[in-house]
Amino acid sequence: MIKRTCGEPLVIDRVLEFSKQIRGDSSPFGAIANVEIGGSVALAPDEWAMGAGTEISKSVGVFGLSSLLTAQVGAVASNTDAFISITADSVVLRGLRLTSEDGVGIGISIKANSVTVSDCVITGFYTGIYIDTSNYINIDSNLFVDCTQYGISVVRGNGCKITNNTVTNNPAGKALLMDANTVNSVVTGNVFPAGAIEYTATGKNNVPPNATTAAYTNVANAFTVS
Repeated sequence: MIKRTCGEPLVIDRVLEFSKQIRGDSSPFGAIANVEIGGSVALAPDEWAMGAGTEISKSVGVFGLSSLLTAQVGAVASNTDAFISITADSVVLRGLRLTSEDGVGIGISIKANSVTVSDCVITGFYTGIYIDTSNYINIDSNLFVDCTQYGISVVRGNGCKITNNTVTNNPAGKALLMDANTVNSVVTGNVFPAGAIEYTATGKNNVPPNATTAAYTNVANAFTVS
């Protein structure tokens, strides 16, 4: 409400609440420092050539409109390092395109809980997404192209959902790896090449006995790790 009488200065007795969404046009992740926890950063449909990786250590959403982020040669030091490293819980990444010029490293590394990565395109990294010691991760409707190791790798995961993803042009058998310490997780609705799921544990409930060699093609790859 604005209170004013004739001849008196303007007095505003309330403060407008601005949108939690801050655009990241000048730097794709620079706005994260200025957005509150639970807010979001919107990336324009532009292209950024990045000479170094970035860490997301705040619970925010990053939403792109097919925004292209290119890891330049040397941006990721080794195949165990990540272009985007998520270390905060409850992060959402959606609608990004990530590509590597030299095929080195992990596109997105997740070591946190309740993280969602969806509708992204990840091209040319050693590993597309690497999940490590994390709970309730949702990897949905992403496209992985030309990753030289795995499209998706899950190590010590719990309650993970790998759904509706497509992996193409990876080496034979390298769409998805779930290690022996991953539990309570679901794989369904994905488009993977034949024989491209590796699950290193055997004898667990509801795991197909031929999970490492079966011809899982198109959407015929549903199984539950329990």
